[in-house]
Amino acid sequence: MELNSTRRTALKLGALAPLAVAADMFDSQALERFTSLCSKLTGFPEHLLDRQFSAALLQALVGQGTDMAALTESDDSGLVAVEIVSAWYTGTLPTTPQPTVAKFHDALVWQALDFATVPTVCTRPGAWAEAPPESEDGNG
Repeated sequence: MELNSTRRTALKLGALAPLAVAADMFDSQALERFTSLCSKLTGFPEHLLDRQFSAALLQALVGQGTDMAALTESDDSGLVAVEIVSAWYTGTLPTTPQPTVAKFHDALVWQALDFATVPTVCTRPGAWAEAPPESEDGNG
């Protein structure tokens, strides 16, 4: 398979780089405990949570000064729990100076909202070629 070196590909690879680095930063037990906590907080089973994103999220939280031991051994519903849930559902890591979008298309929000699709992803081939349905007021 040949790698397409377009701008989009470069952006995707750039977004994935922190995920690959983060996966090697923590021992497997700490990462498993953190992923288990994420599962409890998000309501999604552990096997559906991306291990690389989990590691990158853990790295971001630790980088903000969050105590890793307290984080992985607690299911506190404080601000850290809100950050964890927000990160998983939006696919955005709480990094400084600004958040980093790491997995927009795979964010949990698209799995939780069964009536929504990821913007820019056409789920029916040819659907975007069709005119939108006429509304009742006649304004498209």
